Amino acid sequence: MNFPKLLSSLVFILLFFNFCAAPKKTQVPKPPTVEEINQELEPIEISPEVTHSSISADTIPVYRPSQTRLIDILHTKLDLSFDWAKQHVIGKATIKLRPYNNPLDSFYLDGRNFIIHDIKELPSQKQCLYRYDGNKIAIQTNKTLSKNDSLTIVISYTARPAERENKKGSQAITSDQGLYFINHDQSHPTKPMQIWTQGETESNSNWFPTFDKPNERCTGEIVLTVPDTMQTLANGTLLSSVKNANNTRTDHYSITKPHAPYLFMLAVGKFAVVKDTWRDIPLLYMVEPEYGPYAKNIFPHTPEMLEFFSTKLNYKYPWSKYGQVVVRDYVSGAMENTTAVIFGEFVQRHPKEIADNKMNELIVAHEMFHHWFGDLVTCESWSNLTLNEGFANYSEYLWLEHKYGKDEAEAHRYDEKMGYMQSSAFQGVHPLIWYSYEDKEQMFDAHSYNKGGLVLHMLRNYLGDNTFFEGLNHYLRENEYTAVEVHDLRKSFEYVSGQDLNWFFNQWFLASGHPHLIVSNQYNAAKKTVKVNVEQIQDFAAGVPIFQFPTTVDIHTADGKVLTKNIYVSKRTESFEFEVSDKPLLVNFDTSKSLLCELENKRDRDANILLFKKAKNLATKIEAMLALNEETGPEITQLWVNALNDPSWRVRQFALKQLDGNSTGEITSAIAKLTNDPNSNVQILAMKKLKEANATNLAHLIDNAITGNSPYSVAAEGIRSLKELEPTLAFAQADRILKTEDYNSELLNTIGDLYATAKDTTRFGFFQKNWSSVKDNNILSFGNHWTSSLGSISNDTKMNVANFLTGESLNSKNGTNKRLASTKIIKNILDEFILSKAKNPKSSADKDIYIPILNQKLKDIKAFEKDKKLSEIYKEF
Repeated sequence: MNFPKLLSSLVFILLFFNFCAAPKKTQVPKPPTVEEINQELEPIEISPEVTHSSISADTIPVYRPSQTRLIDILHTKLDLSFDWAKQHVIGKATIKLRPYNNPLDSFYLDGRNFIIHDIKELPSQKQCLYRYDGNKIAIQTNKTLSKNDSLTIVISYTARPAERENKKGSQAITSDQGLYFINHDQSHPTKPMQIWTQGETESNSNWFPTFDKPNERCTGEIVLTVPDTMQTLANGTLLSSVKNANNTRTDHYSITKPHAPYLFMLAVGKFAVVKDTWRDIPLLYMVEPEYGPYAKNIFPHTPEMLEFFSTKLNYKYPWSKYGQVVVRDYVSGAMENTTAVIFGEFVQRHPKEIADNKMNELIVAHEMFHHWFGDLVTCESWSNLTLNEGFANYSEYLWLEHKYGKDEAEAHRYDEKMGYMQSSAFQGVHPLIWYSYEDKEQMFDAHSYNKGGLVLHMLRNYLGDNTFFEGLNHYLRENEYTAVEVHDLRKSFEYVSGQDLNWFFNQWFLASGHPHLIVSNQYNAAKKTVKVNVEQIQDFAAGVPIFQFPTTVDIHTADGKVLTKNIYVSKRTESFEFEVSDKPLLVNFDTSKSLLCELENKRDRDANILLFKKAKNLATKIEAMLALNEETGPEITQLWVNALNDPSWRVRQFALKQLDGNSTGEITSAIAKLTNDPNSNVQILAMKKLKEANATNLAHLIDNAITGNSPYSVAAEGIRSLKELEPTLAFAQADRILKTEDYNSELLNTIGDLYATAKDTTRFGFFQKNWSSVKDNNILSFGNHWTSSLGSISNDTKMNVANFLTGESLNSKNGTNKRLASTKIIKNILDEFILSKAKNPKSSADKDIYIPILNQKLKDIKAFEKDKKLSEIYKEF
């Protein structure tokens, strides 16, 4: 490292152990002290309000070093079974290790909240002396080991991750429990029983002993004994799967290339397993059984992505398989465990729900690219996290560019930039390589992800594609299966480019923030020159530097010429003067729009209109559209109308938002054409615009746009819009869709909203028939629609509804929202009977019978309910 590891004191932490040794030993050597074993240093803390620039002369900044390594773990074999009732892991860890450099006779491993049964050396079976404080296992060897010696130990233990105190998480990873039993006691009958793990950042030591730091790596085996009805996934190749006599099965996985401890994983549950291949690599898609037919849609383009990334990097996917699994109640979005990626259940959707939403494939790309950047080459410390996450973030751009073209990639880059800018505005800025964080979990932010990817894009734009991708290949090959820091990346790019790139890395990786620029220009008619002024106004007091960067300026003159000039900005305030043939109508600064900056252009309306018309890329169009966002007038309106035909759906969508469907028939007709747009986002917005304009004469276009191939979101908006414009068409569409039985919960809810307005009772049975199909996130709204439909039916039918819903309220298999929705409808029926009786006492004979029955039902429901939050709500009933 170029940065010295500065610490103002050497503080050794004394741990108090419960001594454990071999049985029947009468004389026990004194175990090593933690000073001798641990050698961990605690950095000095700086209070959040103190900046580095204001530190007094006798204080040094916080520096988070990569972890000092006393041992090198070579191989870890885990033999695991599970006590579901107790949420315990019964484990045997066989660990082969050697001294990292210096001879040693003791060392420590991380292992949190274990019960350690014994520790032995192999093959001698000699007991090892050890101390354990609940977090670290200090182990004494039976002889001093030299650098060339290796040691194999086996640790028998019980891990209790769910019982650990002070579990915490972060915004990105909401818990650090490490291993999770889902529905272990089957108290949620609609939820599957599962076990899965989440190791990042340092949570895997909650279920197996290891040196739980990102700069460690080893090969591994995971042997899982599970119920034979369940499937498993773990790192590497499945070597064997053996059925046992007690209705269990033992699956043995092996990964023969080294990876970091936080990347170890396992998943256990009932999954549909869909198999595929890419070249000679087996692929696995594991989802809940009902989603088995859609598994390849849920993990879209997996083989094509593997081919693309392998070709682009000129480095074949380096692992033995590629597995992907969806789990319940996941504590993050997805995780790049080597060969075995875990996804949260939010990706588990029907193809018509995924549609134009590219979220699934971007997550697949992100986690896959980690298998080069993160798994093959791993950040040596969390301060260097962007070497993992920045690359994975940029893979999304690369994939979109390859699959859908430059515009789609640029639209995504704009979103990533806005995410970073908003985060910076609210949470402040810090270096990409952040050595002074307070907590490692802070690294999982829009800097490590968004900014990391944006900086890589700038570097690609500066070096050119050939040099950039050659540099990535050099970085991977020089550092494969090792831990890296940012200077390793810089040196690879310097090697292939022949350039000194410290200037780039120092400001973009090692300094905070980004340039905030004000760009203006003045024309000198006498000299026929234009002066382009660039001022940097970022927050220098907060430690943000003056940036230096090359960029390009296009000068559009009145005679139709375009003058392109390369400039190099390196000062706080700088001017560049150029001869021109005529008066400039537009100065376009940073023509590629690759620069990560806040940019204020001092341009007038006409210049911004010209910028939009002359734009060569989507990023320039976005810059122009944002500048014209508040402008009005016939010329602006016509600009937006013309933009409805733009090749980019983002431009069409933006233009559509600017137009008022009530303006003229011509504009409304132009909007109506987009009800059949190839992009569902544009389709939906066009339908909303026609609804807002009350364009009943164009309702047939919305009707025609709803087809059997329409995404559910398009069909739902179509029905909502037709409900307002031409209800007859809406009912016809809803009836047709229900006959196909091709719908999701959102669509059923939309149809319920429509059917609640029906003037007859022919569709009333729809609600009870589909009650079980509506998911918890839609059920309360669906219940409100059912309540609205009750007005036109008989009291006896209402009681039949109440009887059915009582069963739903008393069914513990239902989720809390469904039980609540059921009870609310019963309460609404009761309230309606009471109100009707109060208004007309003479015609309330049946109500006199029904009211006490309904009161008793509610009393029974309240007595049955065990959920505290629901019970509190029921107190108001």
